[in-house]
Amino acid sequence: MSTRPVGVVTRGTTAQRRLRRVDRRLLVDLDAGWSAHAAPGVFGPRQRFAGAARDLRSRGWPVLDGPARWRRGEVAVSWKALGVPAR
Repeated sequence: MSTRPVGVVTRGTTAQRRLRRVDRRLLVDLDAGWSAHAAPGVFGPRQRFAGAARDLRSRGWPVLDGPARWRRGEVAVSWKALGVPAR
């Protein structure tokens, strides 16, 4: 028998809440870049995503990789930007 009722959502630690806020900012900035690059979308989603990732980098996010990974739909951001200690 569990002492924690099923379905109860816990608030999490302070670090987890801070990480969620940063994740939200990252996704909002990425979404803004995606919207801004609708015109190159006629060349396909790869070009549109690459433009959005370029925008993310120009907004100050420490994007680690370059256009080759962006064309595959991948973007990597430094752990330091998320407030998580490196392992």
